[in-house]
Amino acid sequence: MPSGIREMFNGSHNFTVSGGNFNNIGGNLTYISSEENERGLCALLQYTSTSATYNAEARFPPPLCHPGTREAILGDLKSWANSNAPDDAIIWLYGPAGAGKSAIAQTFAEACARNGTLVGSFFFWHTDTSRNNPQMLFTTIAYQMAMSIPELRPKINAMVINDFLVPTSFIEKQFNDLILQPMLKARLLRDLKLTTAQLRQTIPIPLHRKQQKQKQQKVSKNACNLNFSSPDSPRVLIIDGLDECSDSGNQQRILSIIGEAMQKYNLPLRILIASRPERSIKESFRSPKFENICHWIPLDDTLYQASLEIRKYLQDRFDEIWRRHSDLMIHVPRPWPTSQQIEYLVEKASGQFIYPSTVLKYIDDSGAVPADRLNIVLGLPTEDYDGKDSPFASLDALYLQILSSSKNLTILNRTLAAIVLFRRDIRPGIPFSRIYESMPKLAKLLPPMDLGRICATLSELHSLFYEPSPLESDFQFSHASFTDFLLDPSPLVMIILPNAV
Repeated sequence: MPSGIREMFNGSHNFTVSGGNFNNIGGNLTYISSEENERGLCALLQYTSTSATYNAEARFPPPLCHPGTREAILGDLKSWANSNAPDDAIIWLYGPAGAGKSAIAQTFAEACARNGTLVGSFFFWHTDTSRNNPQMLFTTIAYQMAMSIPELRPKINAMVINDFLVPTSFIEKQFNDLILQPMLKARLLRDLKLTTAQLRQTIPIPLHRKQQKQKQQKVSKNACNLNFSSPDSPRVLIIDGLDECSDSGNQQRILSIIGEAMQKYNLPLRILIASRPERSIKESFRSPKFENICHWIPLDDTLYQASLEIRKYLQDRFDEIWRRHSDLMIHVPRPWPTSQQIEYLVEKASGQFIYPSTVLKYIDDSGAVPADRLNIVLGLPTEDYDGKDSPFASLDALYLQILSSSKNLTILNRTLAAIVLFRRDIRPGIPFSRIYESMPKLAKLLPPMDLGRICATLSELHSLFYEPSPLESDFQFSHASFTDFLLDPSPLVMIILPNAV
């Protein structure tokens, strides 16, 4: 052993040293640190998804709200995050595929991180095995909580050291051991400190010590506002894309765990959950576990007037494209695009940001003339275009992914075929996506399938249809561009929906 280290242990006996790093600081002060102290957190890290957090490199560049858009809903979320009301514990932000849920969640997460209120985030994604796995959710959140809340760090570390199998156990135990129990212990410790402080206030204190104590309390109070110990400072947890988690049963388990804990213990958290309005998820939020603690926010074109923001988004981005490609746009008359063309794109978007973002990405492609690309999108004649380079390839892939997930593909196939074949004959001249079709009439076109089976099949696809019900007379597509997809006789569509094309 080096002499410097031997000097640190002069006069000591009956002790064992294992795996430590030793630093001699000052004359008589010795600081000893060791990774052994946090081996629980080191073990927990192995079971986290490093690609699921808001600032993960795997998600770069993340989706963000365009400047000047979504200000109303982001303002509402900010007010909600600062609320202490028990009925403000959870927000369910839901909407069709491509409505902009992830962009809102990401923008809000970054804002919370900047002001120090973000405790954790998890962005599900169906093609990433570490982000579609329910077993990675609570371990990842617990690790982030340990990093962001000093009071929880030793408690979460101790829970893992006590049972190194916790990160591999069922998710109910993960949540209890890694999140719920550490938070309850931190709350108990805080309450004990408050009780002790109250008792001390009843004991007379000399004047000079009283003045010194008041100064200390003032500093402590200011610091307390920034950490978990303050009962008046809830922290924000963001879970995005819950519908991307594998299996609807797992989605319901996750919601059941969260709802029960928030209902029973009123944890100092504000939880934002964003997803498509799938039936299993909606059923969970309707359960008593979420009664009086959850608000629903539909991300449609009524509450937050998405079409107005989509129009601004298109205008800003087209101006930017013109400036960057000015050498290719010399002979293109201004304004470009025309107001009529902008309105056409806004209508096609149906309040969903995925359509304009897909269009703009295609038009802004390097090496292409933006004006020609816009003409292709609008279906106008364009020289040297062979039709192989579809401007909606990524949007078509999204629709295919949603449709292929149906558990009743045969019924879905026949239902969509009936819609495509008969709608225009029923009401010619009316835009395809605008027709509100009668569900009973549709059922008559599809014997021997009854109305209930058709509704059950279509209800799996809340991301594409407004929820059909046998008790309601009609339904409507939530994406105008989806009807274009159904009428596209491309090989990809034929593979999934051969009878619908």
